[in-house]
Amino acid sequence: MAKSCCYWILAAIVGVIAFSGTEASKCYECKALDCEENKSVDCTPTTEADKCFSINRDTFIERGCLKTLTVEGDKTKCSTETDLSCVTCDGDNCNNQKWRKCYSCSGNAEDCTKEQSGDTGLKLCGKYVATDQCFSKVDTDSVQRGCHSDLTEAEQTACAANKLCETCSDDSCNKLSKATLESFPKCKQCIAPTAGCEDGTIAATECGTHVDSCYVRLNGDKVERGCVSKLAAADAEKCVTGDVATTCLKCSGDDCNTQKWLKCFKCVDTDANCAAEQTSTAGFCSLFKVGNKCYERLVNAKIQRGCQTDLAGTEEACSGNQECRTCSTDACNKETAESLKTTDRCLQCSSLAGSAADKCLLGTESNQPCAKASDGECYSRIGTDGLVNRGCTSALTADEVTKCTGTLCNVCKAPSVGTTCNTGLFPASRLKCYRCKSTAADGKCQEALTGESFSEVCPKYKETDGCYSRNSGDFLERGCLSDLTEEPCKGLTEKQCATCEKENCNSISKKVLNGAGQLAALSAVAMVAVSFLVTLVTKV
Repeated sequence: MAKSCCYWILAAIVGVIAFSGTEASKCYECKALDCEENKSVDCTPTTEADKCFSINRDTFIERGCLKTLTVEGDKTKCSTETDLSCVTCDGDNCNNQKWRKCYSCSGNAEDCTKEQSGDTGLKLCGKYVATDQCFSKVDTDSVQRGCHSDLTEAEQTACAANKLCETCSDDSCNKLSKATLESFPKCKQCIAPTAGCEDGTIAATECGTHVDSCYVRLNGDKVERGCVSKLAAADAEKCVTGDVATTCLKCSGDDCNTQKWLKCFKCVDTDANCAAEQTSTAGFCSLFKVGNKCYERLVNAKIQRGCQTDLAGTEEACSGNQECRTCSTDACNKETAESLKTTDRCLQCSSLAGSAADKCLLGTESNQPCAKASDGECYSRIGTDGLVNRGCTSALTADEVTKCTGTLCNVCKAPSVGTTCNTGLFPASRLKCYRCKSTAADGKCQEALTGESFSEVCPKYKETDGCYSRNSGDFLERGCLSDLTEEPCKGLTEKQCATCEKENCNSISKKVLNGAGQLAALSAVAMVAVSFLVTLVTKV
């Protein structure tokens, strides 16, 4: 009794395990191309093992529990392994197969030979094959489109060997027009130093696709050419078309990637031998642009060489610089720095307010090359602020040049090539005064002054300028009237302040200045007394 009981329990356990491993208790149930998760139904209760099914109804896929099929023809389809219009499977919700959709047509009518789009002509493949594809094939003047699974094994083999038969693995992907299907783009495909790669003379070869673009790029320090379709997606995104500076140039059309990547010498003044004629190997420009150029220029008398595309933003290498050259062939920017120097040079500066030692004021500043040709003509002029401005006449308008005459503006011409003329004081007769202020530590300024010590050109030019000496607390201050914004002696007595109009006329000592004030006061009293006596005598 105990033994038969054990057999019964064991049989029950085996039965449960067997049933659980082969049956489908849930299946997707819908009539659509795809089922949503909430379309899952319970196939139980059942007394026998069940399966899920998916059957092609031409315009949609019907899915459900196999036991629910009642039409004998459907049952036959789903039970025949070779009939792939219906597939069955074991396991919960296993009937989620995705049927391929392809454009289907045949013939030479425009509807079939043109590029396909939308839902017109798009059909579900009659058979379910997990790895199914779509195909398009050109045959003389006609086109055939459909599902790869509809072809016989021999036709599939023939398609693989026929360059006019193309397969693809996405829904509705067999859409290319007959003209495109017959097209096989060609590009130059190489990496330097392969012969003909760097200069773009290597022959073009087919890319292996019907739609493609060509590219040329710099890969490290080597030129690379090829078909964009063969690049990694991230690299392909870097390739652009048009007149822009780029690391990868893309173009359309057979054999279009012929562009030559420019080589230039690249160095600056601090690099060894940059100022000398260049004889080493030039390097590729980091960016490509149609019409790119090499440049060599002097900036503040220091040499710079490089590629136009390597400059920041829209900067033009030679804009406003006569000591600059550009060229368009490999390694052309090789000339010496000395050869770049222009003979068209002037002092180009503005003097500083309050500074008598300013080189521009004194006309001792170094000359600079004119930004534009000036034929050796320079100018010096006094601005409305009284400061001197110097430069090349090419920086002025024609009207300004015409009006640049007289005391406040002058145009001159360099006496010889490579020299300049707008040097020295301007105007030459401008006033000099003693300019200083005594301090507790240094009382020299308040002594009587002679010679050049403390004598300075007045920084601001004023035709009615003068000099002054005045008390400033316990100390003495001297300078030019044009240094001040108000009258120098305002609020001061004659023994505290004096003005004059000749060069270095404010040399009087503090002691004499104060004494002169007292003497002037006594003289005034004497004059009043004399006048009074004269009046009395007259009355008598």
